[in-house]
Amino acid sequence: MHELIKVMLAELRPTQCAVGYEEVELKRQSWSSRTAEQKSDYIASRPFPAVLGPCKRYFIIDGHHLGLALLKEGVDWVWVRPVADFSRLGEDDFWKHMAQKGFLCPSPANAEEQGAIPEHLEALGDDPYRSLVGRLRRTCGCPKDGSPFAEFRWADLLRRYISPESLRAHPDATLASARELVRRTFCPHLSAQCRCADCA
Repeated sequence: MHELIKVMLAELRPTQCAVGYEEVELKRQSWSSRTAEQKSDYIASRPFPAVLGPCKRYFIIDGHHLGLALLKEGVDWVWVRPVADFSRLGEDDFWKHMAQKGFLCPSPANAEEQGAIPEHLEALGDDPYRSLVGRLRRTCGCPKDGSPFAEFRWADLLRRYISPESLRAHPDATLASARELVRRTFCPHLSAQCRCADCA
């Protein structure tokens, strides 16, 4: 399934429970800085990978931050790139099949129960640890990990060692601690692309 489909952004269904609101805000700022022509080109060049599910609704499996940002900016239409068609399944079997096929993140912060994932992008919650991962990438220059759900793994690691209270009250110290945790866990063999050693 490679054909792109134009759909209403508000009709897309998420497959995650939360995003980093700080990352959403940065994407909104980036969008606002573009001209009308640039915005049109941007939308056309970034289709959302999606699975066709119950009631012929598209469930996006990536791009949740961007989707919410565009929705908040008043974008009506986007393109999706269908990757699978599970529309024959009922709601319960659909979510089970999504998990079996690796389209759902197994992170504890992204519960796979049907009722835990919101039905609309605008209902996505805020996960400050996803925002912390975004800050790490921007300040530390870590190359984006292409493996499935890498950002969830980073966020789950930080969630285990950094309390929400510390995250809110001591953002600079928290960022330094997060750098060291990620460096020791995910970057034991530093590459030329990664500046973790410089940031430590």
